[in-house]
Amino acid sequence: MIFRTLKPETILKLPNHYHQVQQPVAPNVDIPVDREGARWVGMDLTLTRAPMLGEHNQLVVQEILGKTDEEFAMLLANEIVA
Repeated sequence: MIFRTLKPETILKLPNHYHQVQQPVAPNVDIPVDREGARWVGMDLTLTRAPMLGEHNQLVVQEILGKTDEEFAMLLANEIVA
């Protein structure tokens, strides 16, 4: 399969097909993502960015694994999590 860049005139024929998201490390850079391939009548899928590496570490370690603030701080200090 050959991948090619869409020409601006082609993109204009697809209004609302692409959605712009941003990552926290580059909030001024728009990242175009495809909207859903199929749409349900009356429902709109809100697209969001992918999580950054390690973004949910504290949530996982404390809320899911049940570790305390001190235990999480120790894991950070020992570079076990970022």
